[in-house]
Amino acid sequence: ESLWSVYSAFGALYLLKVCPNATVAEPGFYALVKFYSSAQASKAQRATDK
Repeated sequence: ESLWSVYSAFGALYLLKVCPNATVAEPGFYALVKFYSSAQASKAQRATDK
């Protein structure tokens, strides 16, 4: 399942960008996710933050 499909379930996405971690950090990735609505962003954050 793609990140786009997971986060777009909460509302219209303005931006979704996946970036690699810095070379001094552990290997992996992070994502920047922006919504058009702050209420939808808050709902997504509460549901997916671990």
